[in-house]
Amino acid sequence: AVKAYNSSVASFEGRVLPKTRVIEQLTVNDSLPDLKRVETEVREAVVPDVDSDEIQDAIEFEDADAFIEEDSGDTPKEETL
Repeated sequence: AVKAYNSSVASFEGRVLPKTRVIEQLTVNDSLPDLKRVETEVREAVVPDVDSDEIQDAIEFEDADAFIEEDSGDTPKEETL
């Protein structure tokens, strides 16, 4: 336990204390301009109502992309090789 403690103290003295000295030497630059406040309104997300049966059908459907296209009124396109 003493070795672990001594190792921790050595790490603190070798890593933390030198960085705190550097931070203490840094100065604040007061000449920075004030930032403008953002007044833009946030857009709300519109989530369509989905029936839980439709979700289950999509999960069970072999090709979910085709199901979505079919459901949206578009006919699925056949792929040719």
